[in-house]
Amino acid sequence: MPLAVTKRATSHLLKLLFSFGLIIAFFSTAANAQGLTPQRGKCSKTDDHARERTCLIREAKNSQIKLDAAEEKFLQQLENWDEESGYKKRTKGLFLTAKKQRNQFRKTQCELLASLAAGGNGAGDMRLECIIELNTRGTDDIRSLSDSLK
Repeated sequence: MPLAVTKRATSHLLKLLFSFGLIIAFFSTAANAQGLTPQRGKCSKTDDHARERTCLIREAKNSQIKLDAAEEKFLQQLENWDEESGYKKRTKGLFLTAKKQRNQFRKTQCELLASLAAGGNGAGDMRLECIIELNTRGTDDIRSLSDSLK
């Protein structure tokens, strides 16, 4: 078998494995999105609930900013990826699909966790804690993907 054919087959296999990595990263985030977040501990050190809530809101916004930055960095690295345009286009499409699914999962999962408060005062805090947790895990997953493009 010519070396070029073997190299092409290996290249295709690596790209396929990378695509599955995107999916696995998404589902690993989903499977582990339970429990208290490190931000809750940080925010719960405040004197009163109003300050705790303000802290959670701030941390949720910060976690979204970090997630957006990680996504943008990944897409930029993907543009500069030294691969054929077809692979880059496919990977970008898969990434954007995973992003939409991750956002939908976050919305549904965080509403589920908030519903566990059964209408109590903690629902909003639980929702924010969930958003922070899932954004943080999503950021970590995307950074791992970015590292694989280096």
